[in-house]
Amino acid sequence: MNDADDLYEIDDRVSVQGDRGTVRYVGEIEKWPGIEAIGIDWDRAERGKNNGTVNGVCYFKTRLGLNSASFMKNMNKFDRRRNFIEAIVYKYGNEESLSATKHHERIDLKASDADKDVDKIQFGTKMVESFGFDNLSKIQGDFFNLEIVSLATLGIYKTDLRDDFHISELLPNLVDLDLSSNLLKDLSEVFNLIIQLPKLQALNLNENRFTNLDLSSCKNLKPLALKTLQLTSTYMKDLSFLSYLPELTNLALSGNSYSNLQFESIVKQMPSTLSNLDFSHNLITFVDFTMFKRNNIETINLFGNNITKIIPHVTKVSSINFNQNQITEWSLVDEISQLDLKAINITFNPLFEKSSEDQLYQLLGRLNANLSTLDGSLITATQKESLELYFIQQVRSHKIDYPRALKRWRQLCDSYNIEADPDQRIVSKHSTTIASILLNFNIVDKDRSFPIIAFPNHTVLKLKGSICEQIDSNILQINIYFIINETSVRQQMDDDLRTLNTYGLSNLQNIYVERVSLK
Repeated sequence: MNDADDLYEIDDRVSVQGDRGTVRYVGEIEKWPGIEAIGIDWDRAERGKNNGTVNGVCYFKTRLGLNSASFMKNMNKFDRRRNFIEAIVYKYGNEESLSATKHHERIDLKASDADKDVDKIQFGTKMVESFGFDNLSKIQGDFFNLEIVSLATLGIYKTDLRDDFHISELLPNLVDLDLSSNLLKDLSEVFNLIIQLPKLQALNLNENRFTNLDLSSCKNLKPLALKTLQLTSTYMKDLSFLSYLPELTNLALSGNSYSNLQFESIVKQMPSTLSNLDFSHNLITFVDFTMFKRNNIETINLFGNNITKIIPHVTKVSSINFNQNQITEWSLVDEISQLDLKAINITFNPLFEKSSEDQLYQLLGRLNANLSTLDGSLITATQKESLELYFIQQVRSHKIDYPRALKRWRQLCDSYNIEADPDQRIVSKHSTTIASILLNFNIVDKDRSFPIIAFPNHTVLKLKGSICEQIDSNILQINIYFIINETSVRQQMDDDLRTLNTYGLSNLQNIYVERVSLK
């Protein structure tokens, strides 16, 4: 290893054939005497072979205690690392700017690099003398007008900005910077960079793992005008640096394994300007919505957690995604109704796995009066009236068990001037308007048929899942299709992520099941 950049230290980030990990050990191990080994805790646990212990000797412990570690002795297998300037010239420079940045000191490139002819870029006190004004103009000309820069997965491990080089002169118009899936570990280096980007509005740091969150070494640290920050799968435990982002409006914290206590702590650190929070794919089971009463958050994504309980409180939050949680009881739906939301995603939960007609009618009746969008489907005033009258009728006839002490029940009765008399006749309009909210399909499988109800914005995959529950099969063993109206043309529904409302399906449409044998 001839170059200092090839020397690895504890907590350095590395990449091997695209798999990223963190260096947890540098030194000899028993099975490789006299050879410096690098012990790596891989982000993707399947890449590992052990938990940091080899032949009974513990060299380090993996972050989650899993067999996500392995040891390497051949540095030539490591993917190339770059600093920020090298990466931006490599990605956005043309042949002239690449030529202009050539320097007498070469990079010790690895055999796996495709860009073997790129030389090391150095911006220092001899910058003008080394490159000349003409060449510097060529470099700057490539980048001066850039507003959006994506440097994802380029192996950036440090910014390496020199005191006498101002990045603001190279990227004066940069608005959106993507540094995701790189090898950054020091947050202060990132702040030293973005401090020099006066127009920067959006920053993506997804899938970097920062071990140093201390900003005390930052030069000229000051409040920044950043509006959007993405920190998915960064596993940051301390977000106190958000105090330097007083204008932040969008924050993504998905996939960080945050617990209930961490969630509460993070909410307290959020700037008052924040309006959109993505907290999907974490580990929270409980949400106390009273903690949002002092901020201005309007939209929260809670998709893919394990929520089983909430404390409702009306705040400025108007839209929440509750899909893929553990909503199994109507009592939790009733508590969610008390949040007084305008939009909600909720039907992808265990309570609605069967997607029965009565369940969906009941859901639309139980949810609060101001709701206008359910799982992406707009509910008009006429539709809502019909559904609410139908729900009242079902409750009063004891077909639905609903606590009449709830505020929602009083709202429903007052809205339609209905007394508590259980014998009072209610005229329901549900049969004439429900089809505009839900799709009723007739599923044809061999010599049998059965109905299935779905929302227009459900995916083909969701529909296949509902069908398989009825025919005791799995989604890999069936294809589905329909016959285009007034023709004999078969339209395959083979895009699992496509939503049903994009197929032009009619109510009571026949959907045909075709069995597939797995080889």
